[in-house]
Amino acid sequence: MDHDGIAPETTHGMWEPPGYDDASTSVGGHDDTGTSDYDGGTYGGTKKIVSFGFGVDHQDEYTGVVGDAFVDWPLGPDVVTGQVNVAHYDGGAWISGLKPQTDVMAEAGYRLGELKVNPIVRIEDQLLSDSTDATPSTLRIGVGVVYWYMGHNANVKLFYSYVKPDSKLLNTYSQVNLQTQFFVF
Repeated sequence: MDHDGIAPETTHGMWEPPGYDDASTSVGGHDDTGTSDYDGGTYGGTKKIVSFGFGVDHQDEYTGVVGDAFVDWPLGPDVVTGQVNVAHYDGGAWISGLKPQTDVMAEAGYRLGELKVNPIVRIEDQLLSDSTDATPSTLRIGVGVVYWYMGHNANVKLFYSYVKPDSKLLNTYSQVNLQTQFFVF
């Protein structure tokens, strides 16, 4: 956590407290060698992995508790990858902008090895303990596809998300995200 109260995000969009050793990451690429800060979420069919992560961080009045499970399983040239992350945060008076909340994210993908294509489905639910119409809990449901034209070194991702705030004041909306990633080291 930066001392300005801004929580850095991981590759999968959920912030992790300092000291949390994330055994699983976003369905997209992963490095378990200990030589890289890169967490991408799949081994691309090179390993059979089932892992779990857990972490707790407490500083002054702030508390963060997180846990996750990750599976990456080759099926011939293809790979099934999935993860579930649950996090509870309470910023207390120390980080007043971080409302008490529980965030849940589940994601699954099927990488078609020979085509270098990976369809992905994802659901995220941010459950604020004191949700209001102005600052509501929010549900996100998404689908997407990744084209791994150079494996983890370069890829293109296209995602569609349906976003539903639990509010009478805010409307549901759709979001489309197109991005490319280059990993240079």
